[in-house]
Amino acid sequence: RSELRAKEMALSKAKGEISQLKKELGDAKKRELAEAQQALAYAAQVLKPEGGGKGAGAGKRRRGAQ
Repeated sequence: RSELRAKEMALSKAKGEISQLKKELGDAKKRELAEAQQALAYAAQVLKPEGGGKGAGAGKRRRGAQ
């Protein structure tokens, strides 16, 4: 009977550790996603002046003329 109790305790402890690891992994994924979004936003700001000028306006004018 005490052997079964010990196994149940070990299983409970393992489940707790798994839950903790899942939480840590989720937090790390959230951080990584936030960093990627920041990098993308920065890249969009840096690249915008180069490619965003004439092309976007010309497309709007063409659509309006049709």
